[in-house]
Amino acid sequence: MTSFLDTFGSAQPNCEECVLLYRGVCAADGTDTCTCFSGYQDYLCRTVTSEPSVQSTPSTNWTIIVAVISAIAGLLLIIAVVICIFCIRASRRRRPQAG
Repeated sequence: MTSFLDTFGSAQPNCEECVLLYRGVCAADGTDTCTCFSGYQDYLCRTVTSEPSVQSTPSTNWTIIVAVISAIAGLLLIIAVVICIFCIRASRRRRPQAG
């Protein structure tokens, strides 16, 4: 079994750069080149061809809106429960003890 230091103590192929930077994978033909992921090109996938973009669709927008409204409603519910607990405890302390 190879230890952590043994793995990085030996010379690594150049294509490990694109793997470590999540820009591509080492080519399967053993030529020490990279097969680049989308958005990267050239030697060791060092050139960015386009910025990754998140495309927004109407269903994505509605999902985000519902998530934000649900989070706000949840926070309001928690605040209401905490206020109720404090009010109940305060009213019990003010009552004179019978007996």
